[in-house]
Order: sequence, then structure tokens, then C-alpha cells
Amino acid sequence: MIGKRLAEKINAKIGDEVAIIGQALDGSVANELLKVVGYLNFGGGDLEESLTFTQLKTAQALMVVPEGYYHQRVSFDVNSDLPAPRKDIAITSWHEILPEISISIRFIDNFTWIVSLIIVTVISLGLSNTLMITFFEREQEFQTLNIIGAKSSWVTKSLLIEVFIMGTLAVSLGALLGYILTYLCYIYPVDILIFTGGKPLMMGGMVIQPLVRLYSVAKFYWQVPLMIYFFLGLTMIYPMIKVIRRSRNAI
Repeated sequence: MIGKRLAEKINAKIGDEVAIIGQALDGSVANELLKVVGYLNFGGGDLEESLTFTQLKTAQALMVVPEGYYHQRVSFDVNSDLPAPRKDIAITSWHEILPEISISIRFIDNFTWIVSLIIVTVISLGLSNTLMITFFEREQEFQTLNIIGAKSSWVTKSLLIEVFIMGTLAVSLGALLGYILTYLCYIYPVDILIFTGGKPLMMGGMVIQPLVRLYSVAKFYWQVPLMIYFFLGLTMIYPMIKVIRRSRNAI
């Protein structure tokens, strides 16, 4: 099997013989005439010009590889650790095998982090403004508490407890709804083609017709709430300082 663009480049048709020259495992020159039996058509891209496939026995004979002297491990769990290295096994990452797709995925990941940071910043500023308006509406309540002897520290603690209780309820409800929606998307995956008008996607020279199947990741259920509490605490600092100062000046 030969890439379609490579076949066009060397003017090879199905049934033609192609000379393969390389270096065998024992250091000798590997050379053989192999017959083209089909094309690899990815819809265009560089992979069509760089990929070819043949049978295992043919490759072993070409590269002077002893029978059974190969190792194959395929894993789609990116978080799993690699197996312990052995002298007779060479581990090659898919990032090295498919660099075009690896670069595209890293770009998408970095872009997602940048967009997420911008969204979190905008939401934090909006939340800070909302808290300030809410606290100012309760200014008379704070002043009354100060008049009857409540210390500013007590008022501050009560506001912190109130906001974090509301935040905890919101996070718990969001985590529950998120788990339910994630589970539904796992059972019924989303076809991205509905967002492209039915047109296939091109990535790394390959035509991709993906189904987005979401699944829950346990660590996100404690990492995300911690991040939310962190930004929630930051957004409360300025509004609380303004409110406490205004209530003191009122006395």
C-alpha cells in the first residue's frame, strides 16, 4: 500500500513494481521490488507522500529481522505510564510518528488555556462588580451591625461565610449537572460534522469525521472547585474593603 501523492510523484500505478532501498537490521543494504496493490488516500496532506505499508513477513525479510522479533503496544490513555524499558524493545511515541497531528493538538491545547484564562478573568471582574453592588445595597445593614457593637472583623467573616456557602452550593450543583451531561455525551457522542455543514475535517493530511465522546476525569472534581474558590476569594477582596471602610466612616 502506497500513499496516493507518493504514487503520483513517482508515477506508480497499481500492479507496478517499486524498488525499496534502505538499511537492514544487520547493517547490510536492504533492497527489494514490491508490487503496488493499493493507494492510501487521506484526502490530501503530507501523510500521503510519506506513508507506505506492507505485510509483516515481507518487512521482516526486507530488513533482515528475525521472525517474531518485533514489539507493538497501542494505548489511547495519554495519562498512563510507559512500560519499563527493555533492551530488545524500542518505544516510539505517537508524537514522533505523527508530528503533524501532535503539533495541531498542542496548538489547540495552548489556545484553549489562553481562552480559558481570558474567560475566567472576565467572569472574575464581573463577579467582583456584582458583589460590590450587592454589598452596597446592604450597606445600611452593615452600619446597623456596627452601631449595635458588631466588630468589622465579625461582619467580614459573616460575609465570607455567606459567599462561600453560596459558592459551595453552586459548585455542587454544577458538578452534578456536569457529571450528568458528561455521562449522556459518553453514551450519545456528538458528531462535529453538524458544526461544519457535513464537510469532513482535515488534520495532518487525514480526513477526520470525529465523534466527541466525553468522559469524567476524577481529578477535575477537586481541581476545578479549588480554582473557583481561589478566584472567588480574589474577587471578594476589593468589594469587602470598600464596604467595611464605608461602614466605618458612617459611624
